[in-house]
Parts: sequence; structure tokens; C-alpha cells
Amino acid sequence: MSYNGTVNCRFCYGRGHNRRTCPDYTEQLRQRAENEEGNEGYYGIQYAKRTGKYIDGTPIPSSLKATRRGGTRRCKYCAKTGHNTRTCTELKTAKADAIANTRIIRQNVINALTEQGLGVGAIVTKNAHSGPIGYLVTGFNWEHVTARTITTNPNVVKLRVLNPSQVSNWERETGVPLPPIEGVNENSWDQIELVAPVSGSAVTIASGLPEGWVEDQSWLDAQFEGAQSLNWSDNRYSY
Repeated sequence: MSYNGTVNCRFCYGRGHNRRTCPDYTEQLRQRAENEEGNEGYYGIQYAKRTGKYIDGTPIPSSLKATRRGGTRRCKYCAKTGHNTRTCTELKTAKADAIANTRIIRQNVINALTEQGLGVGAIVTKNAHSGPIGYLVTGFNWEHVTARTITTNPNVVKLRVLNPSQVSNWERETGVPLPPIEGVNENSWDQIELVAPVSGSAVTIASGLPEGWVEDQSWLDAQFEGAQSLNWSDNRYSY
């Protein structure tokens, strides 16, 4: 609101209304919605929420109406109504599945690395344009190994180049994904070749594997911070 009590619109800069009731903005949404197919495009939905009707004049369902103070409560995780994230059964199930799957994945990782001898002190090669380059395994980002991040985080295995003259300064220390492991990331591209393994015990002892790592759940809340269900969009317009 302006200094003299008159509302100024931030869209058209006219006086006497705001963006929420601006006729110019409503008309812009209508024009853009007409260029979309059906009623479910982004602008079509925004126009429907604003006017109460789709672009073809069909009234919108109650689930699509904007929720304001005193309105229907909607969960930020699953987008269903009547509860919040603290009591969301879908979120609780997702967390329980992530915990169980992470436990399996981490045990499989320990078993595979121990069997392979891929631990701190092992020597690997990594392909480059000039040919294979030797690296020393210096550690692991164990916290990156969870059911929600194992296939997306590339920096699990820490490496340091053996011959610094072969690479640029920023490549002398790098990280690569875990090699393909059955039941973990078997479809991943193997970026390193193990040429000098270490003993199995060194994998877990010298590599700094945290105590209780398989059962650890300290990662859980952070990885679900702001997360949304895979069914969020369907739920948003169906409930």
C-alpha cells in the first residue's frame, strides 16, 4: 500500500487494485492459457485458480482452489489435504524405505570393497585423453552413500594423482563414483580400474569407515528437507 493509503498494482502499476486482482494480469494469463493444450498447462491452471474457471468456462474442482488462511491444510510432502508433514503417512513410509534400502546398500558396499581391496592406499588408473593416469585412493565420502544419493553423487572415492605433471593443478585431487556394485549401482559407468588393491581389513580400518555406519540415520532428516513425493503433482490436483 502506498503512503496515502491507495493500493498500487505491481504488475500494471495502476492504482486502486493489486496484482491479485489486476485485470491486465488476468488477461495475460488467459492469452497464454489459450496457447496451451487442454486445461492442465501451467498458465491454464493459474488462470483457473484466479478466476474459478478453466479457459473453456468449466468450473474448477474444489481441490484446485487456492488455500488461504483458515482454508484447507495441505501437506508439503504429499500435497494431500487434512494433515501436515509431521503426521504424513506417505512421508513416514518413504523414510522407512530409505532407511531399509540404505542399510542394504551400505552393507553391499562394504562387502564389495572388501572383496575387491578398494581402500585407502590402493592404486587405480583413470582414463584421460592422453591415456590411463595413476591415482592413489586417499579416502571415501561415506556420508554420500545412501539410497537417495548413491546414483547421483559422483564424489564417493577420493583420489590423488601419483604423477602431478600429468594433470593440471585442479585435477591432482579428485573424486569418482563407486565402481559398479550389484544391488547398489550396477548400471553406473566404471571410471577407475583397480591395479594395486589393499588387504580386505584395510578397506574398513584404514579407510575411516565410521563406527555403526550401516545403521546410521544421521543423514535422514537433511535428505528429506523440502522433499516432495513422486505423486505430489497428481495429489495436488486430485485431493
